[in-house]
Amino acid sequence: MDAGCRAWLEIDLKAVVGNLRAVAERVAPCGLLAVLKGDAYGIGARAIASAAVESGVVARLGVATLEEAIELEDVPLPKQIISAVLPAE
Repeated sequence: MDAGCRAWLEIDLKAVVGNLRAVAERVAPCGLLAVLKGDAYGIGARAIASAAVESGVVARLGVATLEEAIELEDVPLPKQIISAVLPAE
């Protein structure tokens, strides 16, 4: 830890994968939608999207905007925009 840093966020992506699998077991036969809007709430959408793919249990990714969906277009899961699409989009 940096002595000048009083707070930090550390994400264990292996734990994310395990958590996704545990939730999937609980909600089966329903599928999971991993919400990645707002850069996965500041955690990093690409990192969490990779964990979602690795888990093998996430059915689709939820994003807030068309721009977020486009940013993750190479991730091999369907994207669902979970907010309004504006006329300009």
